[in-house]
Amino acid sequence: MEGFRELLIKNRLDAKSFFQDWDRHKHFKISIKQFRQVLSNFGFIISDEQAQACVKVFGNPAGEIEYLRFLEQADPAKVLPQPIQRGPKAPYIGKETNFKGNKQLNDLMKKIKTQIKKDRIRLLEFF
Repeated sequence: MEGFRELLIKNRLDAKSFFQDWDRHKHFKISIKQFRQVLSNFGFIISDEQAQACVKVFGNPAGEIEYLRFLEQADPAKVLPQPIQRGPKAPYIGKETNFKGNKQLNDLMKKIKTQIKKDRIRLLEFF
């Protein structure tokens, strides 16, 4: 838990969105395999023993991990002396808004792709 918390502090990550990407049914629980895949996406590898310990502590009777309880325990705000400011994200402010019809649609789509890749945001966050 300490190592994962330090990773969140160091990289300033919001881990909940990563877990939600794997939670297709929005029940706030994922399988142990998915749990390990999410952690490996962070670059945080856990052993089989650690994974089984997480199932015992944060799991339900079906053997799935309830990740909200895990994230609550790993919350960096619990150990930091000053609280982390978590507010709404700043709205997207475009640099160019000149669009002159269907003729420039492909150019516009390329600009959107480039901006999304450059800022590393999801497509829905862009819109």
